[in-house]
Amino acid sequence: MTTRDMIKENNKLREQLTPGNKEYVEDVIVFVRSSRVQQSVAEKRLLELTHDVIQGQSEGKTAAQWIGRDSSTLAEQITAELPAVKPVEGLKYYIMMLGSRLRGYF
Repeated sequence: MTTRDMIKENNKLREQLTPGNKEYVEDVIVFVRSSRVQQSVAEKRLLELTHDVIQGQSEGKTAAQWIGRDSSTLAEQITAELPAVKPVEGLKYYIMMLGSRLRGYF
């Protein structure tokens, strides 16, 4: 599954969450996506998180009850466990994105 597919799947799954659980998951997502971790690995972990919260929700638990910690603590733990993006990889990504945007202008 590509990173883009994982993001789409996660977006779809989050629609099943209660408002409180959705807020919890989205807080973690924002933190992790804004950190300097490898995107594909991060998206896989975020998708697993959403599945976990859905499972807990089906058993009548909130995300914090099911996971056992608040969203900011979990987000920090996830980013600490994931591999960091190498500076060159980040630069390559931004150059690639800039190049794809400029193609339409030339």
